[in-house]
Parts: sequence; structure tokens; C-alpha cells
Amino acid sequence: MTTPTHATVTTSPVNATALFSRPSGGSSSETGTIGLEIPAASPTSPRGGMPTPPVWPGMDRGYALSPMAQLWLEYGRSSERTTSTTTRAIGLATKRSLKADETIDQGPAFEGLDRFRLQDKLTRNVAQTVAELQTFIQKMAGLITEREHYFILDPNETLLEILEGAESPGQLLAAWKALSTRIESAQRFMLKYRDEYMMGMNVVSPTSTNQQLLQDHRDLTSQDERLRQMYDYFPRHNSSLSIADLAKLREGKDWNEII
Repeated sequence: MTTPTHATVTTSPVNATALFSRPSGGSSSETGTIGLEIPAASPTSPRGGMPTPPVWPGMDRGYALSPMAQLWLEYGRSSERTTSTTTRAIGLATKRSLKADETIDQGPAFEGLDRFRLQDKLTRNVAQTVAELQTFIQKMAGLITEREHYFILDPNETLLEILEGAESPGQLLAAWKALSTRIESAQRFMLKYRDEYMMGMNVVSPTSTNQQLLQDHRDLTSQDERLRQMYDYFPRHNSSLSIADLAKLREGKDWNEII
């Protein structure tokens, strides 16, 4: 059996993004269902008939003692065994390329069968961070009772599965860049949910307008098709490709020619 060697994966350098320097918010095009009932109408104030800002569950004693504040404290808390979810998430969100020693080429015996993958330690870090982020997102969005949907970090585990075994270095890098982008977006959605909760903001659009994108994603039969659909139709990934590279994607070219 061929001894695994490091695979070289390169990309143009990307500047680190200041995750918390922009206003919170984000597209609601890629979200999951919470399953909470939407109130029929917002309450109105006795004077003037203007809507009264909602008071979300747990805010009766103020934000500092609310479950939302506790979730944010937990999100930033480190332990003896691991660094905080915040620290790991920021590290992955600002890392848009892979070093040669962070990937493994499992050799010709794996050709066409998930030959390229992340190094084991990095794989564990990514999987843990994604799982924790998704949990925090669901809990935070669940505190806002008008909100039906929340951001799905890795629909159908498309990106994690490819990172555990890709057909080519290009496909591996495409999945990595997409996941890094989505981890950054996840934190923006968390800030959005915090602001809605803390400020008693009415949820203007509690139901996602593009759930069809996720349904189309689920209906595809392979993770490669799903990855291509993400880059073709999901705005945050579509905009990362040049016109020429987008044309190659739509022509079905190999990922090594696109990324």
C-alpha cells in the first residue's frame, strides 16, 4: 500500500477578515427550521396603535441575566481541555487556504475514492467547531419566538464529508474555502440573533425566502454536485468566483481548473 504523502494545495492569499467590525446581520437564504409558531400579530401599544417592541423569553430580568447572555458567555469560554468556540471559529473563518502539511494524499490506491483529505488534527478541530457553532446558532435563534429559521452552517454535511475525503486537491480546497466563509457568516447570524433579542427587535422576515435552495441541495445525489450547486447558486459562494471560473464550473470542469 502506498505510504501517504502530503498533498500541496495552494491558493491566492486572502486577507484576514475582522469578524466583529461590521454591522450584524446576513442573508436568510440558507436557513433551517426551528418549528416555533409565529404570533399572528405584534401587540400594539395603548397609545397611537404603534407596535410595542417584543420582550423575548428570559429578558424579564434584563439582558445580563438572560439565556442569550449566558450563551454568549459559554461561546467565549475556554477550558483546560480546549480553547473557546469563539477562538477556534475566528481562526477557521480567517484561514482561507491550506498548507501542504495540513493535507494528506493517500496515494494512487485511493484514486477516485476520496484520495485527498485534511490532516487528522485539523479534521477534529473543524468538526468540533462546526458542531458547536451550529448548536449555539439553534439555541440563540430559538429564543426569538417569531423566528422560524436559522442559519445552516454545513447543509447535508457536504463540506465536512469532502474535507474527510476529496477526489482532487482542487475539490478539497473548494470545500475548505466554502466552509471558512460559512463559519464567518455563522458568527454574523449569531450577532443578528443577539441584537434581535437584546433590543426587542421585531423580526421583519422570520421565514426564509430561499428555502428552495436548500431543498434543491438535498435533492442532489452526490456531495460533489452539492458543492457545485453551492458555488453556482448560493450568493456568498457564487460571488467568490470570477466570471471565467464560474463558466468553468457550469461547464463541469475539474475543480483543479476552477479554484
